[in-house]
Amino acid sequence: MEIGKVCMKIAGRDAGRPAIVIEVHKDGYLTIDGFSRRKKVNSRHLQFIGTKVDIKKGATHDTVIKALEKLGFAQPAKPKFEKKDKKKAKKSKK
Repeated sequence: MEIGKVCMKIAGRDAGRPAIVIEVHKDGYLTIDGFSRRKKVNSRHLQFIGTKVDIKKGATHDTVIKALEKLGFAQPAKPKFEKKDKKKAKKSKK
């Protein structure tokens, strides 16, 4: 575990999203950032890809995103939610 390792989050809300280790803590936790949220996570919740990028400790979010894009990772699409029209919903109930 070292700064700059590329990994995939395999547990939690950001599962399946790529990230880069930006800080290593003494207690076995890592701080990651990338297409997941910047967060301190347990190393058991990550799958390391085997690639390492040259990045500084505590790098900015933009720097991490650019490094991931150079490796060929793309921003995951956000789900689209449709707003319900309240007027139509009331008419259909009557």
